[in-house]
Amino acid sequence: MILEPGDVLLSGTPEGVALSGRFPYLKPGDVVELEIDPLGQQRQVFL
Repeated sequence: MILEPGDVLLSGTPEGVALSGRFPYLKPGDVVELEIDPLGQQRQVFL
């Protein structure tokens, strides 16, 4: 499989994790940053 710029990989979570209340959802103003060598960096600000 060849990944192209903009492709999104979704791995999901185990059943019940998102609704457990133990992990907060992303909210406006939150920032997610990731880096994969040698692919580069990505930064997303949630509005």
